Amino acid sequence: MKYFSALLMLMSMLAIGSGCCTSTKTMVVSKSAEEINIETVASVEDATVALVSGKAGERVAYCAGVWMEDKKIITAGHCVEVAGRNVTDTPPWEEYSPVGDVVMFLNHSDAIDEEIPQDKVWIGIVERFNDKLDLATIRPLGETSRHRIAQIIDEPIMMGQLLHIIGHTVGITWSYSRGYVANSRKVEGPSAVIVNTIQASAPMWMGNSGGGAFDSEGHLVGICSWINTRAPNIAFFIHHDEVMKFLRSN
Repeated sequence: MKYFSALLMLMSMLAIGSGCCTSTKTMVVSKSAEEINIETVASVEDATVALVSGKAGERVAYCAGVWMEDKKIITAGHCVEVAGRNVTDTPPWEEYSPVGDVVMFLNHSDAIDEEIPQDKVWIGIVERFNDKLDLATIRPLGETSRHRIAQIIDEPIMMGQLLHIIGHTVGITWSYSRGYVANSRKVEGPSAVIVNTIQASAPMWMGNSGGGAFDSEGHLVGICSWINTRAPNIAFFIHHDEVMKFLRSN
């Protein structure tokens, strides 16, 4: 029995020497690599706007958007389709283009304790709209308050990559969520068109639409478009390649 115990100990030592604990080491490295950088979160927060609706005194956040240029905000197409309108009065989508419609928005620098100051909103107009990609751009009318400009990621996205997500979940402004890239895939979107997306494992809900998913360097990975309600934490973001093409197209 003594020899058997000694043999087991020797085998354990050999196993350790041959790399049995590699997975443990990898887990430690992965955890370290995924630590949240508060400066990154603050940066993407300041690049995110709240699209607001309602009359003065009753304004609420219903969608998000991301500053891409000093005069350009990108958001989800469906966020501008109903901006400032009673949904029951909106014509069928195939007969309606929101280009030229007025949109109200708020910069994070103007928020007071993350709440919407009712007398401090900015006005923009819908400049471009693509219902197939579910993307739209908003051009502010005149100068606005302080904000940051987001940069689009210029390298491939890896499965399992950490994502920082800012939106206005169920109207609760500038809510932070942490998620992961589940996959990069082409799927049929809400408009029954195949769209290039980033599937994310992240808690998304109404109010996150139009907001961005960002990597650990603060680069934009995609724009939140829709969720799958058949299982928790399945969200789809319009892929950054599609976002780039949309911004560059005439």
